[in-house]
Amino acid sequence: MGEYQRHTYYEEKPLLSDCDLILDEMSERQVEKLRNTMFYVQLEAWPNAGGSDIQKWFRKVTSGDTAVRSWGNNNRQYSRHISWKKDKKFSAENLFFRTVDTSRVLPMALADFRIQWYAHKDIWDRFDNVPEDPETGFGGRDGWQKVTLTCLIWHLLVMRNMHDYGGADIPVIVTEWTQEQMDMAMDYWVELSQDEWSLEQKREKFFEMDRKLCRCRPCFYQVDLLLRSLLSDEEVGYVPRFTILLSTQNDVKARTLFTEPAFVPPPALVSSFPTGCGNANCDEQGKDCGMIDFKKSWALKKDSHLVRRDKFPRVGGVKCNLWICKVEEEPGSTGPSKFQKCQKCKEALYCSREHQLCDWDSHKRICEAQAV
Repeated sequence: MGEYQRHTYYEEKPLLSDCDLILDEMSERQVEKLRNTMFYVQLEAWPNAGGSDIQKWFRKVTSGDTAVRSWGNNNRQYSRHISWKKDKKFSAENLFFRTVDTSRVLPMALADFRIQWYAHKDIWDRFDNVPEDPETGFGGRDGWQKVTLTCLIWHLLVMRNMHDYGGADIPVIVTEWTQEQMDMAMDYWVELSQDEWSLEQKREKFFEMDRKLCRCRPCFYQVDLLLRSLLSDEEVGYVPRFTILLSTQNDVKARTLFTEPAFVPPPALVSSFPTGCGNANCDEQGKDCGMIDFKKSWALKKDSHLVRRDKFPRVGGVKCNLWICKVEEEPGSTGPSKFQKCQKCKEALYCSREHQLCDWDSHKRICEAQAV
């Protein structure tokens, strides 16, 4: 399809097979290796108390009277969104997140995920022709992906770990768009998700966007086709909890489109998130050199017609904190609870004493009394 081709039709039922953008997947193993490397670098580069901006942020939102707390699903417990015990080192094994779908408190180390990089052929060709750097050993498409993920990793870890189920695939759509163009597209998808436009209005709005972004790489048609296919095409195999729109232009921050409002990290949690890149070799510590602005996110309407239902639990339910247990409460359940709180931390819920004991080897890593 021509780079500057205008389109005269609106895809009512988008299919991933019709999209020209090329997928290059980064496996769970590759992501885990980079994640663990980043934790190692954090400990080596900032060995003193307090550590990096990233470590300070995690400590702030997990400890004492600055810990960010709210009521969990069905108002069953008032607990931290992220837990990190005071005497434990900064590692994926010791950071636990309360999930929005089951309200479980689960370790980051078990939340594996893949990155689904999508880009125009010309963009991949340009990356493939970058020679290897003799100092870092990075070069080509693989090098660009590793460097980019390094800059995105802390944001992705926070967003991914909010989900017990369904967060194992994170699409990243690579563009050459400007900040204004990305914002325009985000606003369009959010409005489309409201399902208030007639078919004729949908076509008119699409043609308007296509006219404005037809000379971009990739064009709006291809990005729109990909995004809506990921959300609705049965052949995709998963429904992303969020999608990253990333520009290769300097100083343009990536945008995040969440599949529904409940998936957006609470402002009280992320408003103080470091704006720097978190790289130990960066001389911009404390400055605004990060790749994502957490304070600026978009979300589709809850239960939007754009998003197909998948096999995973609905947002808002509660499950026993022992992961293999199937005891649960449906979203919106009131009255007596099926669960009892951990009496020390008041944050993990269990259907029985037996299951609490079974989960103790994991839960003890973050179980501590709440600050008074």
